[in-house]
Amino acid sequence: MAIVGVLVITKRGAFHRFPFFKFISMNKYSSTSIDRLHTCVPTLQILFSHVIKKFDNTIIHGQRTPEFQFELFQKGRELIGGVWVVVDRKKVVTNCDGTKIKSRHNAEPLSEAVDAVPYPTMYSDIDTIRHFAGYVLGIADMLYSYGAIEEVICGIDWDNDKDLHDQRLFDAVHFQLKR
Repeated sequence: MAIVGVLVITKRGAFHRFPFFKFISMNKYSSTSIDRLHTCVPTLQILFSHVIKKFDNTIIHGQRTPEFQFELFQKGRELIGGVWVVVDRKKVVTNCDGTKIKSRHNAEPLSEAVDAVPYPTMYSDIDTIRHFAGYVLGIADMLYSYGAIEEVICGIDWDNDKDLHDQRLFDAVHFQLKR
């Protein structure tokens, strides 16, 4: 707890201090989230070190192996005639298979993408996820304007045109370098 106050100066030069108490809480990442974030490029590490201060969240994925990327690629798909075909669009997690089409999570030596979700709601509240994505992008835009990080985009608006209705894959918890 920190004591914070307001200083009021009157016309005669007298001043009065009106203290009030404010609880200052600082969120922090678990060791697992820190380990995952350390697999990412410095831009994402800097961004999320700022995000966690005011918006509690969990880092789900940083860098992924090609094998794990392929596991995710298979979700919502079946191998039909030697070709992976989408059979359940709602279960599709990624369009990148990790070998022919690499994800930014597969970048070497550090991942150029991170998946982060609000804590404790995780994936259960789509409105909170949208709010979180907007918050992260706002912090990213501010840090980018200061020259502190590279530009970042989100899977809520892949083409970064501010039109959220033209997306084929909704992935509001995915953040990556804009390239």
